[in-house]
Amino acid sequence: MKRQKLFAVALLGAIAMTSCDKLEELDREIEARNLKNLQEWVVNATTSEKTIATFGYENCFKTVAMDDATWGEFNANYQGDKSVVSRSDYACVRSLFYCQSAMTHIHIGEIICNKSIAPDLQTIFRKLYEEKYNIESLMPIMTTNLDELTQNSSPSNNYTFSFHFLSDPVDELHLKGLAVVVNPYTPPTADDLAVRLFKQHGFTWGGDVAGGKRYRFEKK
Repeated sequence: MKRQKLFAVALLGAIAMTSCDKLEELDREIEARNLKNLQEWVVNATTSEKTIATFGYENCFKTVAMDDATWGEFNANYQGDKSVVSRSDYACVRSLFYCQSAMTHIHIGEIICNKSIAPDLQTIFRKLYEEKYNIESLMPIMTTNLDELTQNSSPSNNYTFSFHFLSDPVDELHLKGLAVVVNPYTPPTADDLAVRLFKQHGFTWGGDVAGGKRYRFEKK
């Protein structure tokens, strides 16, 4: 009887160790995936605080040049006067953000903007992240029709973005990356943190204008 008890205890111990090993392996796989997401900066992918610490917090909030693929997409799709814009006018602001509707809240984001406002946006979005402000999707570029996006907003297109080249009539401020749309489906209100931060950095807010768009911020 004693041998049977000892065997049972040993078996349970072995099962527990196997379960722990599997959990540790799963954790390693998740962390490896999260780290790869950061290293490759996979927009709207998720990550974790542990992985952010490994990758480097400061590396998660930076400004980089527009890549070849994005500029190629612009040249392939925009049919208007391309002489009013130059690739050197733009920059890509990278930032983490919180999406409260998702099970894993920390996401990887990027927004293409005019180079002149990149420092502002880098500071603003970093502060929004640190305050756990909800952003549904921080996108680098929009190729859908802007009017359809903002007039027929729904949870599936609640994007935050700046640079946009596909609208009729052409929206010059979006084309130049000087207009920022924040959560068009659930736009900020007057006392919202985003409104306060953008105004502190010299942006005008559509909500201050009669009939204006509460999701829109501009800096000319």
